[in-house]
Amino acid sequence: MKFLLGLFLFSVLLTTGASIECEICKGVNNCTSERQICPEEYYACSSSLLENSKVKDVYMAKECAHPEICLFGVITMTDGNGSHIRQVATCCEEYACNPAAPILPERNTRANGKICPGCSSNKGDCSAAVTECIGSETYCVSYVTLSEKNVVIGSRKGCIREGTCTHLKTFDGGIFHDVNHVKNVQCTPAVAATTSSSPPPPLSFPLPFGFLLLALLLMKLLL
Repeated sequence: MKFLLGLFLFSVLLTTGASIECEICKGVNNCTSERQICPEEYYACSSSLLENSKVKDVYMAKECAHPEICLFGVITMTDGNGSHIRQVATCCEEYACNPAAPILPERNTRANGKICPGCSSNKGDCSAAVTECIGSETYCVSYVTLSEKNVVIGSRKGCIREGTCTHLKTFDGGIFHDVNHVKNVQCTPAVAATTSSSPPPPLSFPLPFGFLLLALLLMKLLL
């Protein structure tokens, strides 16, 4: 009887999504912790790596998540003054599962000739500067993160891949290890960078001076 009751309770928890248990921790390159029961709205365990050019180390986070975060693949963004931020996550949805170890591929550092406004702030809005886009980043993105009282507590602008930007518009969660949800996402095509100076015009001479040069050249040939 106790076994049947336990099996019934487990099936109820599995149906509601509250039976998912995940490690919840953060650390440099790796971390471990005791498992915790996830809130009902999160029905996957994720393991993610975060690379931020402003910080020396690569950080790992293990947490309860919506599996949609793993559909992004590698989220890469160039966000101003040569700085960038990247994240990759793996997920699993079974009871007491362990996500595969995430791997950040080598970053493409080649400028692609596109530019966007770029900046980041964790204290509200930020002032953007012209930012060179890298690799497959052909779109400009702008978004904010909001508190529970709908107050802007962070913002980010920069270069991003088109598919990632489109996906962010419908994503109801946080990225780059931020627990606050991404809101007000705007995506626009990046513009081509213009050259700072134009080539000099071809040399030209007044008409009489041109005839004089031609006459001197002919005299030199005849002598």
